[in-house]
Amino acid sequence: MPYCTDCGNEVRDGHSYCRQCGTQLTEGQNSGPAPTAGAPEVGFLSHESMEYLKGALEGGTDEEHPGHASLMRDVAAAFQDFAVIGKLDELNLLAILASGVQSETYNETETELMLLGFFRTIRLYDESFGTDWEDELLDQLTRAIDQAKANLEDENP
Repeated sequence: MPYCTDCGNEVRDGHSYCRQCGTQLTEGQNSGPAPTAGAPEVGFLSHESMEYLKGALEGGTDEEHPGHASLMRDVAAAFQDFAVIGKLDELNLLAILASGVQSETYNETETELMLLGFFRTIRLYDESFGTDWEDELLDQLTRAIDQAKANLEDENP
């Protein structure tokens, strides 16, 4: 059975699009062994989802577009991952974010997107569940900044 070269899903001979991710298949592209389906190089969204999002940012979403199904699948998988991560009480997501921001792995745009995504995700949870995590986080950040300023003043009177 042939496979989609993007997501690794089995596709039927003669199909022009992958039923799983919506990738257009070219002649010969949908044959051969299953590719190693892994995470994208950066982030959790597939190529199809990113392409769909680029268009959606300019023209809005279209639930009939094949990329929409890919986006829903990618985001649902990411939320499942976050749910598992959220079960670890000792995991400090803010520290992980800070280490990612300080890393040389990400360029300036990727770092800005990482920060934006972090805070936007918290806002989405607050809007969806009526929580006030964003306010709590901002209070914690304000206290941490104030403490850091006080420490600098103590070190450099």
